[in-house]
Amino acid sequence: MTHPDLYPVLFAAVVAGTAAVASADTISHTDFSSGTNGWQGNGGAQIQSDGTNDYYRIPGVTDMFWFQFANSTNTDLLGDYGAKGDQLELSFDIQANHINFFGNPVDRSVIFEMRNYDLADGFYPYASVLFTLGTVSGEGQDWTNYSVTFDPNSAELPAGWQPYGAEDSEGNWTLPEGVTFAELISGVDEVVIHSAELGFFYPFTNFDLAIDNITLTAVPTPSTLALLGAPALLAGRRRRR
Repeated sequence: MTHPDLYPVLFAAVVAGTAAVASADTISHTDFSSGTNGWQGNGGAQIQSDGTNDYYRIPGVTDMFWFQFANSTNTDLLGDYGAKGDQLELSFDIQANHINFFGNPVDRSVIFEMRNYDLADGFYPYASVLFTLGTVSGEGQDWTNYSVTFDPNSAELPAGWQPYGAEDSEGNWTLPEGVTFAELISGVDEVVIHSAELGFFYPFTNFDLAIDNITLTAVPTPSTLALLGAPALLAGRRRRR
């Protein structure tokens, strides 16, 4: 459900001049009040409620390498992102009770990834693009909003995004030869919110955290928008009623 009293304490944006006010168009919204809407979490994730809001929680009963919430069945989140709007925003809220490695708190990244299995190259199971929106505190944190805005029709990889699916001559990850950012996300087969950074080795870790309000929105394009692909990170607290 919507957290009406989740307010921003940090908002990163660059807007110059005056732009006409226009409403955003919600493409997909999951608040877990009527099921998972195709989202599948690891670690025994389950829908829970605090009496006011429903959310999807990994309850900390199983040690695992990383947390993950994936969706490969909700058609609103799959397919051709270029057809969904000229500028898109993906946002969600995360709350954490703890992230522990042998009883010690550890922070983990929060990553959004779009995967295209049709463009798999060589031994790679898929090609994808990833964006790190911030971190989640291992010591626990109240509901915090993460978001990223991007141009789905950009041929170039927008600033901050990482490619995956092939390698160059020096062993760096790239997109498959000739594939652009726009081409890759014109056929998205799976979207994933997770904490697995490329090239990192992770030991078994205990995650107790929850996600809510996963929303994909087509937003108006301000005439002076800067830093396409950069995140707008909103951190806030939800007060009990």
